[in-house]
Amino acid sequence: MAFMIFFRNEGFVNVGISKDTAEFAVNSIKTWWYEMGKAEYSRARELT
Repeated sequence: MAFMIFFRNEGFVNVGISKDTAEFAVNSIKTWWYEMGKAEYSRARELT
């Protein structure tokens, strides 16, 4: 799963092995939020 912030030329890639795609996706988004998103979008109250 990859997330890109184009205007800052940054990206986040999460690679893993999981048979549960939904669980992997949720964990990827959660990891991105704590690693990059929370600082960049500090005013956000929810992810949509």
